[in-house]
Amino acid sequence: MTSNAIPNDNDVLFGRGFAINSHAGNQRLRSVAESYKPAFLEAKKKGKRAVARAVVDEIGRLDPPGRFLTEDPSGPRCEEVQGRWWLIAETDKAVEKVMHLLREKQRPTKKRAEGPDAKAQGEGKGTKTNVANSRPSSAENATTEAQSVQRSIENIEHQYFPQPQSTSPIVHVGTDEGHTVQAVENRQYMKQSADNQHVTDQLASEQHAADHVSAPQNIGSPFGPPNGTSALLPESQSPSHQQNMLPGSQGPGYQQNMLSGSQGPNYQQNMLPESQSPGYQQNMLPESQSPPQNMLPESQIAQSMYQNHRMQRAEAGPQTMGRNSEASPALYAQNAGPKSNYFDVRVSSHSFGLPDPNVHSSAPMPGRTVSAAVGRTSIESTRRNNPVFAEGDDEFDSWIDSVFDDPVPDQSARPTKSQHRSRALTLRQWIDESSRRLGMVTSGGSGSTEGILPYVESAVPLALELTEFILEADHGTNPIPLASMVSDNVIVYVDSQDMDEDAKSVDRVEIARRPDDAAGVGGNMPRLFALGAILYEVFSRRPFAHEGGPSSATASPTVGRLTLTDETMEHNADRPSKRSQRGSSRPQDGDVRRESATHLEMLGVPRSVRDLVGNLLDCSNGDFRGDDAYRSLADVSTDLKLMRDDPARFLRDLRFGADPSFEIGPKFYGREDDVSKIEDAYLRHRAGECGGMLVSGGAGVGKSSLVSGIARKLTMERGHYFLEAKFDQNKSVNPLNTVRTMFNALCDSFAKDGTSFQLSNVATSLECALGSQAALLAGILPSLTKLTSCSADGTSAECIDVVASMQFLFGKLLDILSHHKGVTFFLDDLQWADPTSLMLIRSMMSNTKESGNVFFACCYRDDDTKEGDPFTEWLASINIFPLEMLHLQNISKEGVNELVSETLHLFPRITRPLASILHHKTRGNPLFLKQLLELLKDQGCIKFSVSLLRWTWDMEKIMNIDISDDVLALMMKEMQRLAADVQFGLHVASCLGSSVKYSLCDILSQDLGVNLRSLLDQAVQTGFIVKVDETCIRFSHDKIQQAAYEMMPVQERLASHMRFGLAICSHSLDSEGDDDRFFAAINQINRGGANVLQDTNQKVMIAALNLKAGRRSMELSDFCTALQLFEHGMSFLDHSEHWVFHYSLSLDIFDGAVEVACHLNNTASVRKISAEVFTHAKCDDDRLKCLYAVIKSLRVSFNLLEAKKAAFEMLDILGERVPRPSDDKRLAADLEAMKFVLDGTSDESIMNSKEADQTWKDVLSLNLYHELLFLFLYLEPMRIADISLRMIQITLSKGLCCMSPVAFAQFSVVLVTEDAELAYRVSKLALRLLDRADARRYTGAVIALVATGVSWVKEPLQSIPESHLVGYHHGQRGGDVWSSTVNYLLFLQIIYLSGQSLSHVRKKIWAFALELLERKQQFMFYGMRVLYLQILALIEGLDFKEEEDAQHALPSWENSLKSGAGKNLDMLLVFSTHQLMRSFLFKQYDNLPEAEILNHITGSSVPLRPIFYYGILFEALISFHLMRQTDREEYQKKGEAALVFMRKWSKCNEWNFECKYLLLEAEMMYSSGYHEQAEQLYRQSILSANEHKFVHIEAIACEAAATFYCHRGLQQKAHSFFARSVQCYKKWGALAVAGRVEKEMIKRFDTGLMQGGHLDVPSQSSSQMRASKRYAN
Repeated sequence: MTSNAIPNDNDVLFGRGFAINSHAGNQRLRSVAESYKPAFLEAKKKGKRAVARAVVDEIGRLDPPGRFLTEDPSGPRCEEVQGRWWLIAETDKAVEKVMHLLREKQRPTKKRAEGPDAKAQGEGKGTKTNVANSRPSSAENATTEAQSVQRSIENIEHQYFPQPQSTSPIVHVGTDEGHTVQAVENRQYMKQSADNQHVTDQLASEQHAADHVSAPQNIGSPFGPPNGTSALLPESQSPSHQQNMLPGSQGPGYQQNMLSGSQGPNYQQNMLPESQSPGYQQNMLPESQSPPQNMLPESQIAQSMYQNHRMQRAEAGPQTMGRNSEASPALYAQNAGPKSNYFDVRVSSHSFGLPDPNVHSSAPMPGRTVSAAVGRTSIESTRRNNPVFAEGDDEFDSWIDSVFDDPVPDQSARPTKSQHRSRALTLRQWIDESSRRLGMVTSGGSGSTEGILPYVESAVPLALELTEFILEADHGTNPIPLASMVSDNVIVYVDSQDMDEDAKSVDRVEIARRPDDAAGVGGNMPRLFALGAILYEVFSRRPFAHEGGPSSATASPTVGRLTLTDETMEHNADRPSKRSQRGSSRPQDGDVRRESATHLEMLGVPRSVRDLVGNLLDCSNGDFRGDDAYRSLADVSTDLKLMRDDPARFLRDLRFGADPSFEIGPKFYGREDDVSKIEDAYLRHRAGECGGMLVSGGAGVGKSSLVSGIARKLTMERGHYFLEAKFDQNKSVNPLNTVRTMFNALCDSFAKDGTSFQLSNVATSLECALGSQAALLAGILPSLTKLTSCSADGTSAECIDVVASMQFLFGKLLDILSHHKGVTFFLDDLQWADPTSLMLIRSMMSNTKESGNVFFACCYRDDDTKEGDPFTEWLASINIFPLEMLHLQNISKEGVNELVSETLHLFPRITRPLASILHHKTRGNPLFLKQLLELLKDQGCIKFSVSLLRWTWDMEKIMNIDISDDVLALMMKEMQRLAADVQFGLHVASCLGSSVKYSLCDILSQDLGVNLRSLLDQAVQTGFIVKVDETCIRFSHDKIQQAAYEMMPVQERLASHMRFGLAICSHSLDSEGDDDRFFAAINQINRGGANVLQDTNQKVMIAALNLKAGRRSMELSDFCTALQLFEHGMSFLDHSEHWVFHYSLSLDIFDGAVEVACHLNNTASVRKISAEVFTHAKCDDDRLKCLYAVIKSLRVSFNLLEAKKAAFEMLDILGERVPRPSDDKRLAADLEAMKFVLDGTSDESIMNSKEADQTWKDVLSLNLYHELLFLFLYLEPMRIADISLRMIQITLSKGLCCMSPVAFAQFSVVLVTEDAELAYRVSKLALRLLDRADARRYTGAVIALVATGVSWVKEPLQSIPESHLVGYHHGQRGGDVWSSTVNYLLFLQIIYLSGQSLSHVRKKIWAFALELLERKQQFMFYGMRVLYLQILALIEGLDFKEEEDAQHALPSWENSLKSGAGKNLDMLLVFSTHQLMRSFLFKQYDNLPEAEILNHITGSSVPLRPIFYYGILFEALISFHLMRQTDREEYQKKGEAALVFMRKWSKCNEWNFECKYLLLEAEMMYSSGYHEQAEQLYRQSILSANEHKFVHIEAIACEAAATFYCHRGLQQKAHSFFARSVQCYKKWGALAVAGRVEKEMIKRFDTGLMQGGHLDVPSQSSSQMRASKRYAN
């Protein structure tokens, strides 16, 4: 079952109550079931379940689909259905509910009788009178109802329970804890014919003695008559019926009627001896029978029990007399005593034991021997036949359940409704009814095999119930006596509604004990034999060797001709079984067993049942029983359960043709705990706590079948998508083929299943998320075009890094689709996955870990991994994801035995010795075990016996057989026994991979001259190969493929690969566009290797094919495969001469390889390959591509100095100058000249410039300068101005190209400090140039430069973060990792500086910092780490304690500052800004940073960014504060310089700078003693900050104004501004700073002032302030 189910209107709810019954889904189910009921009633037994399943399916086809839900017992209890917790029920349970509903019989409508004659009229017709006729309607109040019911009960009691006049003799039947338990007994004959059953029931219910007994005086027990009187007999309703009367004495003159199952229904009705009261008709017993025991019919017992209950309630007081009284069940149960494990009485034709009637109710019985089940049956019988109990009175059913099932019932619990009806039958009656129902000859006939199997299947549950009843009693304190274990004492309770329809309708089976039975329990063997005798009668439908009468009461227990004694039958555990001595020891016993077995076989009883009965009867031989004889009842119960639960395997006979075979089922033997772990992981995944399962284990332990089977089942139950992929050991070079196949299937399924709304929503989401890159993804996933309107002709031209771009695109696609419908990925043999696929899978895990909609079920072999390989590194990288780990071991002995048992269709106790040997030889490896079983069968060690109809084996031969410990060797040995042509087919298939397409087989068939398809179809029959569909086959296990492959010598393998590859290649070249066939050919050729070929021209051709395949792999974004293909191409070139004779081909292959290695950040490969190019290149131009790759690789790996050296070398080759520093005078002149050119050129002129006619060297120059921008950002920022200038010069002189937007964007950043207006114009021009299709890949980089570098000059700071988010998403789509990272970093930095909620910013920064740490981007990580710690301090204070991270060792504030800044000036200034801000807000000025931000900004080429002018602001605020404290002139100069800087920028952008400028000017006036001007400026600054949404600047200005007022002694105003400051700090989220201000307020102000005051806000607007003269100056 699964949780998290919320009921909809189509769901069907299990349970009771008005809320459940009135649920719309339940009402609809009843309506649907009613329409199917005719078909259900007409269907045969096996077809009824199919009808019920059709109802379940129809409910499931509703929209939304209807489910069957059962309430979670651990959930909350409430009236509303929606408020409860629900679990989705299994399909079988739903079908059972529907079958129960279809079997329900329509109840007749109850009509209320009118007038006093209505009841009499009903009785005159012999009909039942319903007590409901006398009940008030539900609309009347409870008191009226109770009074009405009370009157009805008293009327019935007067009629059916008259007062007794004489007593009955008492017979002692046993004691319990010192209390004598007695029973009044009467033996009544019950006819065996089912046709007379109704008459018998009517006879029992209509007996009476109203005119001859007196009223009871005391209530001794609920089971017996009071005060020593007899049980009361009602007067007959039908005078024609015979009556059984109580005997008058206990003497030996009584005759006992003994029933015999074999004597059939022709016995005369037995009459009781003459009564003490004359005038009664009596049925006399035959004189030849033994003296009887006195017995009562069950209906009379129930009447007596009910009368006693009524008298008890009367004695307890009037409050207990009502039917609904809560005390009634408690009083009844108090005298009922605890339950017994079995019957002491006999139903129908058996005796009833009753408690001592003299035991008074005030002393409750400690125990009783009368079973609760007898009482229940008796009361239900009375209820069916007496009008006091209305038909369908569910409340009474519940009351009876509570009385008999609960030893100490809950006295406060009210009865609940129950609709269960059971009917008690003797074993003989059940046998005869079952035989008639199945159309068989009854037990009295000659016997027939027709219909025997359905009968046996219906009898197995009965046999199991009987065995478990005996077993339960034996485990208790009151085991069943051996003498009672005879068929005459067996009582079968069946469902009265199901008996005519369903063979499996047995509710329970119990055994009654006769009072005259010996009390001895007997030993284990006699009890097993006694059970065998009963089961023989059950399955043969005739008594077991019943030739003589019963033994006397003092004789040993006897069954048939066999006397059961402990001395002769008890098994001696020390003596072994000796089958050979059995016949000579007790020949008569063997005859009985053989006769019984022969008779069962003649009837057609299945072999398993014959063996079970025979083995039980074999226990009569004691020590000389057979090896298969049972040792305990528990073993019998286990075997019967298997027969019942799996009849096809353990009950029915096996039938084979000429070639017997067995099939090993898909069950997970011995994996119960592992299955539970996987199911638990999936359920936790649905709760958002787990992302998947990572399962490891050795080869053949069953990882794939286990994980795939469970994950598929759980996924399909929820209607989610299940996608699977298996990676090939041969590492096929088809790029991303495995992942691509899964995603194409996902797109196809969603396009087919999705609603129109879902498809529209997905199309919109994909368009927004993927943008123009959707075409690139569609080129790899053609099925994507079914979900969005994009073409499939995208290329990697719009990507900076195609690998990173594909990771993002796949992740986004999965995230969008899984949002509508959950997805499970089953990824098998991950240890063989290529690095590109592994990176893609990791990216998908990262992108979906928060959604909880994707479950990853991954399997890998831990014995095929080694330290340092890509998979091991991948494993280490995914430990950050919430994945459950599971290591599978081989299965245990018990699991092996279960597998062997079910495979051979034999009981586990029989196969246990064989399983032990097999476990020893295979160590429990499932694959090894299955192959060994097949081998043993083929060698005749395990064979099918036609005479025994079962599998047999030779243990000695199996133990001595020489079997390899290696499963691979075993399978190879098994393959060698196949025909030679089939072996050849397996060899060819093993060369092609774990799965093979028939299309390739057809190609190879032409080359090989054989029908390969036919050979592989023959191999399918062996089980080594499985047919997937009409187009493909696969090996059933990769170990089988490995075995077939290793059967060939190494040289033969290599030659076969080359031959197959060339054959496929000749066909692939003719069919352009078939990538699968082309890559299959290249894979085979490369696996063959260059050493197989001798022809040089052929080698060169193959090298060229590898070049083509490598470039195609780059287009498909699989750079790992591309590098392998280029390296294979190199291997086919002659190492000594290829640079001479095949220079162009060699250069192309090596250039391609170094480019791919650079993309993969494989610095070692880049160095190695480029070194050979540098050695053999004919000119410098041929070295440029490799040199550029080296520079890029070194820069990415942060070998910056080495990269700088290589870059200068490349600039020299290109004829470019080395970038000049910013203090170069010629650079200043060139910058002025370029500004002049740009001022004189319109935007439209630039936009309409011609496309570049640049050579490849010009493009390479621009790419190199782009690399130098990143390089000198860390090394020498002063050279960036010249780099940007040169890029603009190339663009304007050579024409526009893809790099032009980057050139303009970078130049605008350089211009911003000198000419803000021109810088802003150039930045907008850069953004416009991105509209060119070939420039979109640089969108992220341009936005990163423009938004924070220039846009703040004219735009509000609060608008900048949105631009960075756009750049972030563009960078991700284009694979531009650097720009996407920088954009998101700047996004977080700007929202922090613009005054957004700190708690909101804190969460985002923490997540991003961990992501940077995982990606090992240490430089950016330290920036985010310092910012996170800064926010944490503002929220929690400087002494905060950060929670430890179990996975990461995070640096402290001091270590982050030291490690992050290094020698980078830009980062040093950023960290100084954070330190200055922290010092000012917490008023701690001891450890101020040494770097002076304003001097660095104005004196160097460091670009001005928002965080730097915040640093200048706090540097000035601290300077003014220190000037007031120390009166030092240098602080005043620093403050005034900052004021000048702010005045300049406030004129440029009032929104961002006005409030800051006004605040600094107010501080300067305050420090200079101009208090009136300072007061006005503080107020203007506060209003400006409020108007421009800088809440943190407003808080700082308010606090500064409050300090100013305190200094002047204006306490009221100071308090008002302090209070406003606290409000603003809290609004910002700086709770620690607000706390500091509040503490200062407490120190400064008295209590009265703290409770009052308000902020005096000036009425002058900010525009009026700006018009003031002071501001103008």
